Amino acid sequence: MIASDLLLAGPRGRRLLLELAVELELRRPESREHLVGDAVAAASFALRTAREDGGTRLASFVGDVTPESVTPHPGATPASVAEAVAALLAPGQADGSDSLDHGIVHRALVRAVDMAAYWQEPGTEDIVASHPAVREALRPLAERLADTPASAWWDAPAAVQDQWAVAWDGHEPEVPSRPAEVLQGWRERVDESVARARGDRPTDPRANWSGEWWSTPPHGLARSARRFADVPGGLPAALEFVEDSLGWEEANVRRLGAPAGLRILEVRSADDWARLCREHPLEVTPEVRQDWFRTTGGDGTWVIPDWASVAAECDAVHLTVAAYLSAGTAIPVDSDTASVIAGWNPDETYWFTDRVRLVGAVEPWRFVDRERWEPVSA
Repeated sequence: MIASDLLLAGPRGRRLLLELAVELELRRPESREHLVGDAVAAASFALRTAREDGGTRLASFVGDVTPESVTPHPGATPASVAEAVAALLAPGQADGSDSLDHGIVHRALVRAVDMAAYWQEPGTEDIVASHPAVREALRPLAERLADTPASAWWDAPAAVQDQWAVAWDGHEPEVPSRPAEVLQGWRERVDESVARARGDRPTDPRANWSGEWWSTPPHGLARSARRFADVPGGLPAALEFVEDSLGWEEANVRRLGAPAGLRILEVRSADDWARLCREHPLEVTPEVRQDWFRTTGGDGTWVIPDWASVAAECDAVHLTVAAYLSAGTAIPVDSDTASVIAGWNPDETYWFTDRVRLVGAVEPWRFVDRERWEPVSA
C-alpha cells in the first residue's frame, strides 16, 4: 500500500491525480459539462501565454495573480480547477462511473509518465496541479487511489521471474556481455563531462545551458520491467511507461531470464534514493545545475548514485512506481546536497550482472489507432 501523501508530494503523483480526475469526468454521462478538463485547459493556456509573453513568473501564477491580458476567461486560474475537482469528487456525486479500476488508473499513470521532462521548467498542467488549492481538492482522490487494488503493486519488489526488455523501431533487445566495462566506461565519461562543464559553464543556475540531466545507470546495460497479466495480450510495462516518449509505433519485446539468488537493490521511496546517494555519492553539479534548477527551482550541490560503486554491492537496481512518484523533485541527501530521480521509468530494473539472458522468441508489438499497443500476429 502507498500513502496518499506520496501521491500529492511530487509532480508525477499530482499529475497522475489530475489525469485521473479528467478520466473520471469523461466517464460521466455525455450531457454533463467537462468542467475539470475545461478548467485545466484554460488555466494551462493562461500560464503558457504568460510564459511566452514574459507577463508573469511561475510563483505569481501559482498564487493566482494572473494578468488579465493573458487570461482567456475569468475562470482560467488554479482556483477554478480546484473548484471543478471538488465538485466532481463531492460526496453524492458518484453515479457508478467513478470506479478506480485497473484501466482508468493505468491510463492516467501512462499520461503522467509521458509528460515528464526534467531538463526544462515543469509543464503548465504540473504547475496547475501544484497549486495548494488544487492539491487539497485532489486529496480525496489520492486517498481513494491509495486504497484501491489498482495501485497495490506500486511498492512491490521487482518481479524477477517476469521481466521483459523492449527495443524500438525495428531494433531487438540486447544484453551486454561485459556490464562491468559498460559501468566503468560510464564512470569515466561522467568524470570527463563534469570536469568539462566545470571549466566551460557559468555557475549561474539561470544561464541558458543544458547537459546530461538524467540520474539513471548507463543505458548500455540491460533493463526491463514486468508484464501485466490482467491486460489483454499480457502488456509489457516497458511499452507504455516511458518518460517523454518519442512516438514510437513499433517495438520488439523479449523475456529476460534471471537466475535465483540475485541481489536486487529495491528503491521504494525518496528516502531510499537519498540513502543510496549518501552511501555512493557522485557529484555532478556543473553538469546538471541549470537543468535541475529549471525543473525543481533548487540550486546547490547535486549528486547522483555512483552506479559503478553500487554495482559492486548488488546485481540490479529496481525503482518501484511508489519511488518513481518522487521523480522531478529535489530530494535532500544531507544538509547542503540534493538529488533528482530523473530519466527513469516506473518499475524499471537495470541489471549490473552478466548472469541475465534473453530467452524465448522476440515478440513484435505495434501501436494501434494512436491509443494502444497490441502484439503483432504471427
